[in-house]
Amino acid sequence: MFHKASVVTALVSSLAVAVSAQADTGFYVGGSVGQTTVKDSQRVSDGESTQTIHFDEDDTSYKIYGGYMFLPFLGVEGGYTNFGNPSKTFRNTAIGNVNAEVEVDGWEAFVVGDLPLGPIDLFAKAGVLSYDIDLKIKAGGNNLGSGSDSDEIGAYGIGAAVGLGGGVKVRAEYTYYDSSNVDDLYMYSVGATFSF
Repeated sequence: MFHKASVVTALVSSLAVAVSAQADTGFYVGGSVGQTTVKDSQRVSDGESTQTIHFDEDDTSYKIYGGYMFLPFLGVEGGYTNFGNPSKTFRNTAIGNVNAEVEVDGWEAFVVGDLPLGPIDLFAKAGVLSYDIDLKIKAGGNNLGSGSDSDEIGAYGIGAAVGLGGGVKVRAEYTYYDSSNVDDLYMYSVGATFSF
């Protein structure tokens, strides 16, 4: 036999869960700052000799984004990411110092899966990045080589967010971009989101 107090407690608990679920759906916007790593190898010729550049550099990057959670565990997200300008200077025996610089930015769209665990959310996302990439190699003010490309590539991310109340969450994530133009392109970032 049910007690009246037990029924009231169950109703209040159900209402609290429903309100919590409702709070985890809807629109959100955010921004993050982080570090991008670009790894690649390029062969550069000065007319007399050929040298292979092994590029493995980092730079500060940022992203701004917005999304919509249809359900507490499923939503979509899109935004703009600027990967910074990772660069490297190396020594060539024939022509001296050579500078290689990569510029990448683009627009991305994801499907987001979220696992709410109280104040902490774990999430994973998969989608696409539409990007522009420019590679410039210079020495002594002279352009030794350059290239640019625009393409769409797969993008995958994982992360966690901690709720601070008032619809504000602190978010940390790792995103990997599956580009054929460079060996590796990935980003670690920390930022904040605001739900409304």
